[in-house]
Amino acid sequence: RQHPDSAIVVFRTGFDFVTSLRDSVDIICGLAGSYLAYGDNSKAVDLFSKYTVSSFEDAFPLKKHDVFLGTDDLELVQAMAFYRLGLYSSAESEDPDNAVYHVNQVLTTPVIYTDPQSLIQVITDYLKQTKGEYYL
Repeated sequence: RQHPDSAIVVFRTGFDFVTSLRDSVDIICGLAGSYLAYGDNSKAVDLFSKYTVSSFEDAFPLKKHDVFLGTDDLELVQAMAFYRLGLYSSAESEDPDNAVYHVNQVLTTPVIYTDPQSLIQVITDYLKQTKGEYYL
């Protein structure tokens, strides 16, 4: 969290030492989080386009792997990246990938997009509730 640029270098180097998706779940998750912390939101989105959350689960179930990391965390990283890119909801863009979609993957009651300020408040409240403030 304090040196995301260094973390990006380390995680990217880590890809040289893995041979399968199963081996690279930690690296993919770490790299995505580092991109988000560094503010390189497009690269976070691109990474999740290449390696989907469902493929992480298929390759190495996150719930069995790391008690501090789950698919909800990955959905929130994607929501934050899309939010920062200005892709708030499908009403804003024809692209089906947007912040509201990923936020709704983790919420019990889906949020309906009204404006960016309300959306970031929902994300912030969720992160505070789950002790995930470090994403902000």
